[in-house]
Amino acid sequence: MPPVMELYYKTKHIDYISLPPFRADCLGASSYSMDFIYPKENGKVYLTKNFNGEIQPFVLKVAHSDQRAKLFWYLNDKFLGTTQTFHKMSVEAKTGKYYITVTDEAGNEISRRIEIVKE
Repeated sequence: MPPVMELYYKTKHIDYISLPPFRADCLGASSYSMDFIYPKENGKVYLTKNFNGEIQPFVLKVAHSDQRAKLFWYLNDKFLGTTQTFHKMSVEAKTGKYYITVTDEAGNEISRRIEIVKE
């Protein structure tokens, strides 16, 4: 099951057991290892303001098939940080077009192109 589907399925079915990882010599060992929950590909992220008029950060979310995996987050070429267990990253950025790249410890990588706009 793809990671995003598995994440939501597990919340509703407590008896669900994740499949074991692929053997090292199996092809496709990296298929469906992680995927973006938010934002969508070529999506627009709208910056919002709080009651004081300050622009708020937005949150990126990724699902990984290994809950213990460590993920490394990048906005264009700028390193944002690392997550483990809960793969959410808060981002403060100006309007414009960006590439979000997330890499895990095994070298698997996903990227997403987004546009940040003001409401």
